[in-house]
Amino acid sequence: MACPYDFNDPCDCQRDVINNSQQRVDSKGMDWLKRKMKELDFSDVECDDLANSLLANDSNVKLIHRRMLERLGILCMTSTQSDSLMWGYYANNEGLCIEYDVTKIVRNIVIGYINKMSFTTTRYLYQDEKYFQIPEQRTPTLCSDNLKKAKEIIRRIDIKKITNRYLAEQKNDLNILNFAINVLLKRIYAQSIIYNISPDGSPSPLFFNRTDKASETKYFRKTKTWKHEDEFRFIVSLGGRLAINIGKECIKNIYLGCNMSNERIIAIAYLMAKNNLNAGLYKMRRLKNCGLAPQSIEWTIYKDHMDLFEKHLNDNFPED
Repeated sequence: MACPYDFNDPCDCQRDVINNSQQRVDSKGMDWLKRKMKELDFSDVECDDLANSLLANDSNVKLIHRRMLERLGILCMTSTQSDSLMWGYYANNEGLCIEYDVTKIVRNIVIGYINKMSFTTTRYLYQDEKYFQIPEQRTPTLCSDNLKKAKEIIRRIDIKKITNRYLAEQKNDLNILNFAINVLLKRIYAQSIIYNISPDGSPSPLFFNRTDKASETKYFRKTKTWKHEDEFRFIVSLGGRLAINIGKECIKNIYLGCNMSNERIIAIAYLMAKNNLNAGLYKMRRLKNCGLAPQSIEWTIYKDHMDLFEKHLNDNFPED
């Protein structure tokens, strides 16, 4: 999960913010603000001091904002495999593009995130935030549609894949499933980017509020310059630069750059066969009047005969 400081767009998620601490305290209480400081790994003494200072003035807003961005995990994806600029930017037309099953990705992100969560953080969320509670009980104001979707996603989780040590010590499968649902509902956000922010647009709030439309400007809005990327992103609270294994079962198709050599295609097909990866394989082809489109590569029938596969490639995908 990338941190915003790793992005090639220096403005993405790094716009100026306004201090909305008082507004959130009025709604959530002072303990909520102190817990937010705790989540950012400040000491107990610092938590009290910083929470009080945020309500008094803006002197520590930049410090808090930077710590938030350092702890923020973002997975940036696109809804298209055929954009020429994307192939030029990120793959030099020789790399590859992977299409994922989004539902499976969400499920595996939840599992991977929980498994990477530290003992201290898990205990904190479990005890102080009561993530073991039934979601309707913990957050009565939850949107029923969001709750229904979350339950459906988590219902398909193999609980044996959750290896978090603190949760294992609790020895309660129902509580673990409730924990996973609450993590999905409260810690993971997914949304398409909206491309309508002006370069000098208004600032976004310091503390993200899912119910506040202004919060969208913080992580889910960009200038029209980037519109061609057609971006969809997952945000994981406290997941900055966290490596999460989402599993090969999430992969639906693999698209190869139009300039990729047949030798490399053979190597990729070999790796797919060796790892029993059941996914489609395509090579991007140039359209006559500019643009790119995927062309299917029959590879599964050649799993055990790579020499025949090489002939198939040379016959159907002659290199320039």
